[in-house]
Amino acid sequence: MRRISGQLFWRTARLTESESTSTGFRVEVDGKWHDYRIPVANNPRWRGTVTRLRLDPVNQPDIQIDIRRIALGK
Repeated sequence: MRRISGQLFWRTARLTESESTSTGFRVEVDGKWHDYRIPVANNPRWRGTVTRLRLDPVNQPDIQIDIRRIALGK
């Protein structure tokens, strides 16, 4: 089983989308469905009104992924 990384970026009215306004996470690439919780609140730049999200689901080429759903919550 290979382990790959993904990354979620965000932007606010005061902060631009960058490495400092992002959170990385490990992705399981084994052909099975997985649930991921991305703890954005752990990043001190997750504050204010978020105006944009960008999901980079994997950091390597030639990997096919399917996303069943995206949910936002606490």
